[in-house]
Amino acid sequence: MVHQLAVEPGSPHKFFSCVVDGSVWHFDLREKHPRKLFRCGAVRRFDYLSGDTMYLCAIAVDPRNHSCFAVAGGDEYVRLYDARKIEMERSKFGLPVEQFCPQHLVPEKGDVITGLAYSQTGELLASYRNDSIYLFEREHGLYFNDFDEFHSEKLPVPRSFKGHLNMQVLKGVSFLGPNCEYVSSGSDCGHVFIWRKKDGELIRMLKGDTQSVNCVEQHPHEIVIASCGTNTDIKIWAPGDSENPSTAPLDEDSVDEGDYMLSARYDS
Repeated sequence: MVHQLAVEPGSPHKFFSCVVDGSVWHFDLREKHPRKLFRCGAVRRFDYLSGDTMYLCAIAVDPRNHSCFAVAGGDEYVRLYDARKIEMERSKFGLPVEQFCPQHLVPEKGDVITGLAYSQTGELLASYRNDSIYLFEREHGLYFNDFDEFHSEKLPVPRSFKGHLNMQVLKGVSFLGPNCEYVSSGSDCGHVFIWRKKDGELIRMLKGDTQSVNCVEQHPHEIVIASCGTNTDIKIWAPGDSENPSTAPLDEDSVDEGDYMLSARYDS
């Protein structure tokens, strides 16, 4: 079963997919057959050739370099790969060029990553089940820091985004705003959560579903977002300047004048 697709930015023909069996595929609609790139190896003290595989839930392509992509799933590590190196190595198990993990989850705690998203500048969001959302940058990399699992306290602490519930259905995560100034996720409580990226402050909760909101995505060119969950409809949210019953109350003193007020319309 395919959990997620990741379209190469700027290309209408190419996309990646990640599969429950741990395999990563590359598709070009102009070709007859897709290419299986590799099967994601499970971490055993950073030995990726042990023969064990890990199921995958999320994949995202770096918008600055379309050969680079991140995958995550059945453990607490985000793995970064370069498709060009995979082709050169010709290994059954892909070897990541970098990894990310919050220091308090090292060594292996059995956490699951349910969503990934890249910003325009290469920042990487990862949503952890039963935990928070974390913002990784280059300096948070395990290889960048010559990581030693017995001295994980040396890892820099990534910014986190908290308050939502990610315990049931797989939750995605996304950047919002023309310059990725905001972070958004669904929640098991039925709300869309929006945080300010620069300080991690929660600025909006929007009632998006009677049960769980699982996906939140922004239009590629407009300030419009879509959300969906366990209900059968899709909510389309656009900027507004008035109170709306679908907006959960927050402390208005914590919201800047430039922050969005959003209203919804419903598309079945």
